[in-house]
Order: sequence, then C-alpha cells, then structure tokens
Amino acid sequence: MNIVEIQDAVNEIAGESFDHSQFIFDFMKAYDADDVTIKQLQAGKKNESDLPDGVLWKRQLHYSYNPTDGLNLGLERIATTPKTKKFKCRFALTTDGADIAAKDLQTGESLFCALTELGDKFAFFLPLAGYDRFKEAEENPVDIKATGKLEKFYHAIVAENPDWARPERQHDLNQFITRIIFCLFAEDTGIFAENLFTKTLTDMGGQKGGQAQFVLQIAFEVMNLPKGAERDSKPEWARDFPYVNGGLFSGARDAPKLNANAYRHLLDAGSGLDWRHINPDIFGSMIQSIVNDEMRGELGMHYTSVPNILKVLEPLFLDSLQADLQKAYDSRKGLEKLLTRLSKIRVFDPACGSGNFLVIAYQQLRGLEIEVVKRLTELSKTYTPSLWSVIDLKNFYGIEYADFAAETAKLSLWIAEYQMNSAYRDVFHHAPPALPLREGGNIRAGNALRVDWTEVCPYPMIEQHKSKMLDLATITQVQDTELVPDPDAETYLVGNPPYLGSQRQTEEQKEDMFIVFDGKVRSYKSIDYVGAWFAKATDYITTTNSKCAFVATNSLVQGRQASSLWPFIFGQGMEVDYAYTSFKWKNNALNKAAVIVVVVALRRVSDAKKYIFDGEFKRNVGNINAYLLDGPNTCILASRKPVFSVPVMTFGSMPNDGGNLILSEKERADFLEEDNDNEKYIKKFLGSREYIQGQRRFCLWLNDQQFQEGFRSKLIEERVEKVRQVREASDRPSTKKLAKKTV
Repeated sequence: MNIVEIQDAVNEIAGESFDHSQFIFDFMKAYDADDVTIKQLQAGKKNESDLPDGVLWKRQLHYSYNPTDGLNLGLERIATTPKTKKFKCRFALTTDGADIAAKDLQTGESLFCALTELGDKFAFFLPLAGYDRFKEAEENPVDIKATGKLEKFYHAIVAENPDWARPERQHDLNQFITRIIFCLFAEDTGIFAENLFTKTLTDMGGQKGGQAQFVLQIAFEVMNLPKGAERDSKPEWARDFPYVNGGLFSGARDAPKLNANAYRHLLDAGSGLDWRHINPDIFGSMIQSIVNDEMRGELGMHYTSVPNILKVLEPLFLDSLQADLQKAYDSRKGLEKLLTRLSKIRVFDPACGSGNFLVIAYQQLRGLEIEVVKRLTELSKTYTPSLWSVIDLKNFYGIEYADFAAETAKLSLWIAEYQMNSAYRDVFHHAPPALPLREGGNIRAGNALRVDWTEVCPYPMIEQHKSKMLDLATITQVQDTELVPDPDAETYLVGNPPYLGSQRQTEEQKEDMFIVFDGKVRSYKSIDYVGAWFAKATDYITTTNSKCAFVATNSLVQGRQASSLWPFIFGQGMEVDYAYTSFKWKNNALNKAAVIVVVVALRRVSDAKKYIFDGEFKRNVGNINAYLLDGPNTCILASRKPVFSVPVMTFGSMPNDGGNLILSEKERADFLEEDNDNEKYIKKFLGSREYIQGQRRFCLWLNDQQFQEGFRSKLIEERVEKVRQVREASDRPSTKKLAKKTV
C-alpha cells in the first residue's frame, strides 16, 4: 500500500463508531498486515499477548483495550511487559474508545490524541507498513493529501481521455497538471484573488463539469495575455484571471475533457486543502509519483532528505559563502561584494528529477541573501534593500529524462521563489510582485548522457575590450570588443544521478555508456551508470570556477570500477575536491534496502585544500585518490591469477534467487519451528555484507538428492517456487534457463 491509501484507510477508521472487538484488526489492515496474520490473531492463534484483551503482532505492535485504568498507565504496562520485549514490538498501543495513546519503542516518541484525530496522525505508525518516517512528511501532511487528490484527478482524466496518455500527448498532459497545481497554489497564496480558480470552476463549470474543459481552456488563454484588445474580448469572468507569463501558459493551451469524477476531484483539491503550506522540495518528488508507474506504489517516499542534499551543497559552495559572510560581516563594501558573488552563482543538476537539489540550493542562497541584506541595513541607515533578488531563477539549470519530472522541477522552482519572496517581505516589508512570473529555471527534458551540457547550461560570457583601432574615415579611435568567459561566474554541478550496475542497465543505457566512454575507457562496461555523469562533468568543467559533486554508489570507488574510471578522470586534469566516505542513503520506499553511497566532488587541479568527511569527522588531507583515501593516485589493477597457490576463481556468488534462498536469523528460526529436520537444508551464508558488517545470515542448500525430500516442508516449497518465478520473469535467457533447475 502507498501512504495515501494508508491515510485513507486510517481516516475511515477514525470516522467510524468504535468497535472494541474489531478496532485493532482494522488498524492492522490499514497498515498492510496480511489477511492470514489477521485471521490467526482474531482466532486467538499465534497471539502471544500476556495482557487482557491484548493482541500482539510480532515485531510490529502490542495492543490492549483499556477502558478503565487510564491511557498513561495502560501504555506503560504494554511497553514494559515481557512479551513486548521478547517479540521486539516496535509500538505499544492502547485506547479507551475515545482517545488513543501510543509509543514508538525504537525512537521513544509518544502519541496522544482523540480517536477521531487518528487520520491526521497516521504518519506516526508508518513503520508498521515498512516505511521509515521522515520528519518532513509528519510536519506537513498537506503534501501527502495534495498528492493523493492529484493522483485521483490524474487517473480520472486518463480514464476519460485515453489519447492523452499516449506518448505523443504525454507532454500536454504533464503541462496541464503543472498548470492546475499552479492555479491551486496561486488562489491560496494571494497570487490570484482568494479562491478565484475553484470558484470560477464551480460557477462556470456546468452540471457535473460539463463545461469545465471550455472554462480551463479560456482561463489558460487569458493567463497568457497582457492587457489589450485581445484580452478585453474574452468573457468577463475570464478577465478576472491575471496575466501570468513566465512561459507557464505559453504554447498549446488545450485541456482534456473532465467527467463528473475528475471534476469532483479537482474541486475537492481546491476547496479541501490550503496550498500555502506546500513544500516544493518534497512536493516535487511526490507529484512526480503520480505519473511514474514505478514510483506510484511508493507514493510520497521517493524523497531525498535535506540533510543528505546539504552533504553535497555545503562543502561545494555554501560553506564558502558563509565564510565570506563572516569575514565581511562589519564591512558594507565586503557585503555588497558578496551580493555580487551570489548573483553570479549558477547551479546545474544534470539528473534533476523533480528539482529537489535545485530547490534546496535556491532556498539556501536566498536565505543567505536575506542575511546579507539584513546586515547591510544594520550597518548603514542609508542602505535601502532592493525590491528584486540578485538570485535569478535563470541561473538554475537541469536535465531530466522524464518529461513530467522536468515540468515539475520548473513548477517547484516557481513555488520556491514565491515562498522566498514572502520570507523577504516578512523581513524588509517589500518584495517583487508575484505576477507576471519571470523566466523560470532552465530545465531541459532529455537524456543527459546524449545532450551537450554546454547547450543547456552555456558558459557565461561577458564583453571584453580587445584593442583600439583607427577609423580612417573619421580619424577617430574606436573600441573593439569580444565575448569571453566571465571570470567571476561560478558554476556548480550537483545531483544524485541513477546508479544502475552493468547488469541492471537497459539496452538504451548500455548505448549511453558506449557514447560517453568509447575510445576513452577500455573496460567501461563494468562501471555503474552514474560513472558516466562524472565523465561528462570532466568534459564540462574547464575553469577553476566550476566544480561538480554527485552522489554515487560506493562501488564506484572500489575494486574494478575504481581502476577503470578514475585514471581517466585524473588524466583529464581533475582531482577530488572533497568526499564523503560510505554512508547509508536511505530509500524510504517499501521493502527497499538502504543503498551505501559516497559523495564525490571534482575540480580542476589546484592548490586549494581537500577534505574527507567520515561520519561526523572532517579531515584536511594532501590528496584524495580513487578509493577516497588520503594517498597518491595509485590504482590496483585487476588480475585473473591468484597471488597464492589457490584455485582460480571464475565467478563470484550469484544465486539468482531474488533473495528467496537467503534467510535471516528470524527466518531460520521459523523454518526450525516448522520442523527441526529442516536444519539439514540450512547452511551459514557468508558474503560481503556478513564479512564487513558482521551480520549473520543463512541460506537454503538442497542438493539433487534432497530436492524432492525438502518439499515436505511447506516453507521450503514456497521459497523454491518463488525462485522459479523470479528466474522465469527475467529478461536474460541464461536466467530463464535456470528456472527449469530451480536450485
């Protein structure tokens, strides 16, 4: 279940009359408990609770109905009972039928609320469904609610207008959704008159939305018209919409047909939410999930946290700007020089997705600008803050493969600009007008590995006096000029490109790797897909005022990949500026493991300091090599011959089982609980994770003689069948062939 579906289910529970005998099972189902578990607990089977009216869902929660003793006492009793500890329950939960109390036994956080408010607090229990809560989702539930409403609106449109879902019309549909979101945001923030968009649709949309398509088309057209005769010729109700510009309503302004269902969802999104509180840094990822099939099941959880983004942005340029601010804190001239520097910073994400890195970079730079201007007003009573920001959206660039994500990135930047202008107004009591929009971020939809990055984010040029010449006709000297790169401009490439090891790359992606690496790196086929972004950045970074910092899988700085990729990069006059050694870049998606990543920043070779970040520690080092160690740029080359007298290894361990032959300690215990005789089919499993992290895991190991015998175990039979299904579903012929063998 995605989190919108979970919230809907919890809202339904909160709105129903309390049923003591059914409540906990409805609650478990809302958080994706399987039907077998619920039926067993309802029947009293496998319920290990040691409390009256208690229900214990192993490793998840321990619940007890408590109508008389008080919720605080009841919660403490559940949290401290031996069975809660034995079965490692994540939550303690109790209710008296009117209020609810819960405690997250892992984090120590507690929750107390009325049962009717449970839907608003649903995020507290997300770990029950396999999600790790992130703070932003809890603090801003409007992001989640808005995404759920837009998802329903989107599906209703596609159902009524199937042609709009075809590839040739996908861009039109994506642009239509972004325009709708802007209008909903605008009417709640004062950009439009209050409720203008929703009220117009309600008044003019006709019965069940029969005229909504026409209303939207006319409104979109008017929002692209400045004052003049053409605008004056439109219906009076339409002229209430202001001129928006900024490119948002330029081009095709067609609208799909809205049936009664789509019309209802749109009005509900407008009247039922306060769009002022949308967070553009997370909202972009969430609305991207609406049209992305792979992300839809993980709705709202594809989100790069701000602390992780700052691991990229702070050492790259934000720390330097903060240092300049402290240095110039008492100098008007120095602070004005810093504003000039801010105006010349450009941020380019060549794998920008829905724009998270760009939005955070923009917000951080605008926040710093406010600090600088505020200090200038403190230093000089004659200083007047400018109406306009020196930080222009035109200085933010991106490339994104998915068209809808590219449109979303532009919208997210517009929303971020409006919100930062509001923050500026709060401090200085004036800000630029919201409309018309200025030119937005330069976001290009396309394949970043096949696009010339200098066309998307051109090198900034300025006029420079070249020489003095004599004009013989007038006998006067004239000044000749030429365009040269701006020596004061700073360009920072950032982002979190797709990782994808060689075996997970599509044919198109393999071709991308060929285009980037052919003739440059001999053994490029072993390099993760993200490595191509480092190679392209190497070509782009031609001056000391350009740098890049990308998130990458740590395999890129290990073993075979390190010796393949980094000699090429270092050979182009590049060096590592700073690096974060391996850490977990958590993917909050359901049932997805955390990825171990690094952050690597590149620059032209210079005498500037270099830093290695290891956990909470930062070290100034002499050089950072391919393995992110302080040492010379020496790489260990691959060798097929062992250095000792041991057999040659032809291939590593790859069970090709989808993980179904691997057992955790708990799963091993389940197999032995079923039948102690199963122990002869279980062996210790030792891989890189077990060796490096000290984990204990096991595997099923059945030889040909044991194969049919092992099927006496229901658990083994189920696991083997899942292996067969995984192999059969593979695109690789060799893996399909293994499906016939199964083990």
